[in-house]
Amino acid sequence: MEPSAVMNFFSTLTGMEMNDCIIWEPICRASIDYIRSILKQNVDESKNKDRLCLAAAAVAYSKYSLLKEQSNFKIGDISVYSNNRKVENVKNEFLQLISDIIKPQSVLFESVVDI
Repeated sequence: MEPSAVMNFFSTLTGMEMNDCIIWEPICRASIDYIRSILKQNVDESKNKDRLCLAAAAVAYSKYSLLKEQSNFKIGDISVYSNNRKVENVKNEFLQLISDIIKPQSVLFESVVDI
């Protein structure tokens, strides 16, 4: 996985210009390391580069969103509670794309119940 490819996908997910994404490169590199740590042995990264880069970018986007989020604040009588569910869903969708090449214990299955 090339960091530049992950950064490109990360830029798309965040809506930032590539120049603005540079400060987030360490997060992208850490996400690459994470994806590599959950890969099954003998996975050919070059054959799966696009979906691996997408998954790494989604993990980076999740971390970025957690760091940028200003959750649970109150202004006067108005309380705002942030819901990071959409970001987690994006990350999980992209991780699902590589579920066949990651270790089984790394696959996340989630149930959503509407109330």
